[in-house]
Amino acid sequence: MEKELQSARLSETERQRLEAEQERHTSSLTRLRQRQQAIRSHAGQAYVTLRLYDEVSFPTGNRKVSFVNMPGVEYSYLRLDNPKPGLTSRAYQGYAIKYMFTRGKSYFNLGVYKPVVKTAEPEFVNELFVINFGQDFYPRNFGRGRRKFLNLYTSYQVGGFILNRNNDEQNEFIPNLNLGLGIELIKTRHILLDTKASYFVPLYDHSRDLRGILGQASFNFVF
Repeated sequence: MEKELQSARLSETERQRLEAEQERHTSSLTRLRQRQQAIRSHAGQAYVTLRLYDEVSFPTGNRKVSFVNMPGVEYSYLRLDNPKPGLTSRAYQGYAIKYMFTRGKSYFNLGVYKPVVKTAEPEFVNELFVINFGQDFYPRNFGRGRRKFLNLYTSYQVGGFILNRNNDEQNEFIPNLNLGLGIELIKTRHILLDTKASYFVPLYDHSRDLRGILGQASFNFVF
């Protein structure tokens, strides 16, 4: 093409056409060299696209504790497996303050259970003052707690209770452990209504007299 441009026999129109064609080829060659250089500079590199989700299926699922301020109230009904006549009632019920402090969910509850049927026996247990720490865990195959209704979860509570008697003697603190299964009936960004059932296990010598099925229903709200 350069020889054709240098030829004296070319007309002005032919010369302009060849010069434009040469310019196009030069530009195309420059772009190809730039692409080749870019490919060489990225050789050996790989690109990975990550999609991150806020994991709330267990209390520290996202490796960063997300604190919340959700006070609430809880109703409890404890049905004993083996009530002892003159010593314990067949059932106890009461109310507690339930304070939830992580999205996970982690919480404390503090409350009092009273006997459904009372007697005047001196050794009769007339009150259980309960202090517990608990955590709930969402199953991975049932929505991981992201639904607004009917979120299934498992839970544990560990703590203890102060046992009071009619004669105010032999009052003692007894550790306990509860393992349970629950359902969040309603869950929004501002309120939580749930219910659960667990097995109440006092960890002491006379555990048989106070262990049983514990049903709980609670309501929490963002404060």
